[in-house]
This record gives sequence, structure tokens and C-alpha cells, in this order.
Amino acid sequence: MALPSIKTDSRGMEISSETKGEKLSPRAQYTIAHEQESELLLELTMNFDLYTIELLRTEFAKQNNQLGLADFITILQQHLVSWKPDMENRRETLTGLLRSFFFEINVHAQEYLQWEEFSNYIIEKAMLLKSGDTFVDNIKTYSPSQVKNTFRFT
Repeated sequence: MALPSIKTDSRGMEISSETKGEKLSPRAQYTIAHEQESELLLELTMNFDLYTIELLRTEFAKQNNQLGLADFITILQQHLVSWKPDMENRRETLTGLLRSFFFEINVHAQEYLQWEEFSNYIIEKAMLLKSGDTFVDNIKTYSPSQVKNTFRFT
């Protein structure tokens, strides 16, 4: 059985696979790329040590316990310098992963990510990974809520 040849885009994500001259369907290519992104995102999440989380809590506090997408990406890029430093196209890959991460956590689909959403997500992931119970059914999937919260604490 021939091993597939893998071609990647500028972020290092697979865009085409071939085995014995046969191309995988777009759906199969997407599934493989999505699985690779999920694995990288899990690895990235595991790099949130106590020091990084404390720095993030300070950054959230400076901005009324919320961060926009651009600030979130910029701050995390500065604190995740040890994550895969030799990865090809690291900055682009990291930016894409952090963008996906922001929207995965941002359950209210608002312009800003709340500290509570971020910290709850990290705690939940850490507890699942620590227990070794990573069955897909046990990992909550966050999705935008149809209900918009308009109330703000001041």
C-alpha cells in the first residue's frame, strides 16, 4: 500500500492527497485538514501553562475582562513563543489556529471574548485531558448562541 503524498498550503494544512494517482475527494481533503487543525489546536491548548494563563488574565483585566480578536491573537502570539518554534509558516499557522480558537471559545458570538468564557474553556479542556477521557461525545462543542446577551455589568 502506497503512502499518500501530502501537499500543504501556506499554513501547513493539507490541500491535496494522492495514493497511486487517485485524488481524494474535496470532502476527504477537508476532513483530513480539519483533523490536522484540531490536533494542532489541541497541542496549542496544552501550552497554556499557569504563567501564560496569569498573563492572559492580566491582559483581560486591563481591557474590562474582554479581548477582541486582534488583541487576542497578538497577545497569545507574544506568549506562545515556545510552541513549535521551527514549524514552517509558523506565524500564519498560529494566526489561523488562534482565530479558530477565539471563535470556538466565543460561545456568544460577540465581538469580544470574555475572560469567563476563556477560563472555563481552558479548565474544561485541562480536566478532560487530565482524566484521559477524550471521547468525542464527552468534549463539548461550543457554538454561537441564538440568544444575544445585551446586559453588561458595569
